[in-house]
Amino acid sequence: MTMNSDYEKCPPKADAMIQSMRAVGYDFGMAVSDIVDNSISAGAKNIWISYCWKGEDSFMTFLDDGSGMTDDELYNAMRLGSTNPKDIREPHDLGRFGMGLKTASFSQCKLLTVASKKEGAVSTRCWDLDLVDEHQEWLLKKTPYRSASELMKGLDEVNSGTMVIWEKPDRLLDQLESEQESLDSFLKKIHALSQYLGMVFHRYLETPSRVKIYLGNVEGSFIPVKAWDPFLKTHKATRELSDEAFRIFNNKVNVKPYVLPHISKLEGKEHEEAAGPKGWNAHQGIYLYRKERLIIAGGWLGLGYKQEDHYKLARIMVDIPNSMDQQWHIDVKKAAAKLPDVFANNLKKMAKVTREKASEAYRFRGKYGARKTPSVNRFVWKKTEKKGKTSYKVDKEHPVVNQLLGELKDHKLAVTRLLKLIESTVPVETIIIDNAEKPDSLEKEKHVITSRNFPLKEWFEDFVDLEIQKGVAKEDAFRKVLSMEPFIDYPELYALIENYE
Repeated sequence: MTMNSDYEKCPPKADAMIQSMRAVGYDFGMAVSDIVDNSISAGAKNIWISYCWKGEDSFMTFLDDGSGMTDDELYNAMRLGSTNPKDIREPHDLGRFGMGLKTASFSQCKLLTVASKKEGAVSTRCWDLDLVDEHQEWLLKKTPYRSASELMKGLDEVNSGTMVIWEKPDRLLDQLESEQESLDSFLKKIHALSQYLGMVFHRYLETPSRVKIYLGNVEGSFIPVKAWDPFLKTHKATRELSDEAFRIFNNKVNVKPYVLPHISKLEGKEHEEAAGPKGWNAHQGIYLYRKERLIIAGGWLGLGYKQEDHYKLARIMVDIPNSMDQQWHIDVKKAAAKLPDVFANNLKKMAKVTREKASEAYRFRGKYGARKTPSVNRFVWKKTEKKGKTSYKVDKEHPVVNQLLGELKDHKLAVTRLLKLIESTVPVETIIIDNAEKPDSLEKEKHVITSRNFPLKEWFEDFVDLEIQKGVAKEDAFRKVLSMEPFIDYPELYALIENYE
């Protein structure tokens, strides 16, 4: 278009624009992930993230062994809006807006230096926001400050690659009452960062030959970031439901639902680790991946479902290509998305089935569906509904309860009164409140099988013998008794099927 007097140039004010970019809404984990995205897109196999605490002079560096950039490529990478989001991306490219390096860095620091090594040549560029603010111009510095020059020596360790340096980290540091408190807050963020990166990039980290991420103090050793698999794919009790592939906007979308093991099947720290950085309830739901990079870690993407305790074992993997950013409204932080209307019904159907299966596993303590494990068919507590009200009573016909009442027939009235007292004083309100405030904190008391105060093994064998005396086959007798509370909560009893004498 030929310019005429009807048009005039109206560039943004550099100082005002930079400050606006700093308020995009990144948190620390999102910002670091954006830097890691660039390294992975550059073909890096190793990424080293280092930090150094020096109060206001603290800094962070990000070094990778990717392809590196020439001087012209680096200049373009430092340009705001370096690529058009409408451009077709390479399938492996984790970027989109040409803004991530800059906006992520500016959200945390005021001094960004990038040094890149390619074919033996090292190029550098630096954005100093104080300089931009002072001159109110887009002044990109070609040579690094002395502090960054010393850190750039890390590039000597790689044949090619890029180093990103954050200095003047005013948004990263918390100005607390004492330096020790500020340090503790900083280190807490670093610890949380390791968990966050392990979640966002877990599908890359699960295959060490793809990429490794290391995190450490600049003066100490580096520790590999551990992948956090939200689906517990290697756990034998995890259920992988039927997956489906859909064609949406001429792109392939893969959906794979999982039902995680019940707490009774998670040993030691497995339950705590499986909960994820934000806890079981927050991490239930849909996991949206863009080229295997996690965008959304839980929630139901506006499908109308609530994150409730009895659905917390439901997690659904959704894979989309980087060519669908517009349809899914992927934001510049790559931390938010909107479900396309055309796909909502398909995903809601799969979510409904997954939630139902997860609810069954949660309510029945995960004892359904396994080849050698029965379903629960006899509970100690029974649910009754009357005039719209729900109550829970002890089932006096339950074999264990019934037998105890028989053994205590001389005191049957007293025992019956005790059961009524227990039924009428179940702390329903307290349980509801505790579950709402700490949904993962409630746990049933477990007893050791050999405990004299809880003769579980003796009860179990007595009931099995009783069923056998009735003419029931030995294995069927085992399964029948194992389908009752409290026996079904004790997997140790299952081995007795083969070893019963």
